[in-house]
Amino acid sequence: MTKVMSIPVLVFLLFGTSDVMGQERRRDIEGDVGLQIATAKPMAAVFPVTWGFGLGPRWGFPTADRLWIKLNFGVTRGAHSLDGDSYTETLMNLRAGPEWQYEAWRLDGVSLLPFYRLDFSYTFDSERTGGMFDGWFNEENEHISNFFSGGGMAQTVGVKALFDNIFFIYAGYTFYHPLLRNRNAEYQGDLGTGWEDVASRRFNMSTMSVGIGVVADFWND
Repeated sequence: MTKVMSIPVLVFLLFGTSDVMGQERRRDIEGDVGLQIATAKPMAAVFPVTWGFGLGPRWGFPTADRLWIKLNFGVTRGAHSLDGDSYTETLMNLRAGPEWQYEAWRLDGVSLLPFYRLDFSYTFDSERTGGMFDGWFNEENEHISNFFSGGGMAQTVGVKALFDNIFFIYAGYTFYHPLLRNRNAEYQGDLGTGWEDVASRRFNMSTMSVGIGVVADFWND
């Protein structure tokens, strides 16, 4: 019931305010890179740290100069060695959704912005030949098998420290429990060990995150 109710609210917040936001000129683009640290033991045993990046436009509300909304697009990725580094298990998340930011404090070019992000996320766990770093340099490495794939809603709460409206650092916590379907009944890598006969399973992929980013202003005078 909560998911059903959230959809019309999300549509209103994204598009119902578009006419109002179009009347003002506080628009920019945010980009960031960061690390995600797994907080659940099963996840931390295989993918303790993943990396990711995000990018998206941001609008300021004309009636509330401290409130912003951002449409975020992001990717996170992790790697884990299998069979003595002959194979690599990879985990990838594709995410998109709105992020609300509120400038709670500002002084001498420094601002603190607590934020809340709601992402529609798709996750897949797979295997390829070669070691963890070989895939970046060796075009002969091949994709072998998909283990799990699926998705769900990810919610992130955190805070950003913005300096001179250009650079920022951030820290946050993401709550994410996707329902992943079994794509290989014979072998599941290390993340799905013991779950070969299960058609689908919900994983706890919640993480703490830290990172840095920049704000680019292409529209304002």
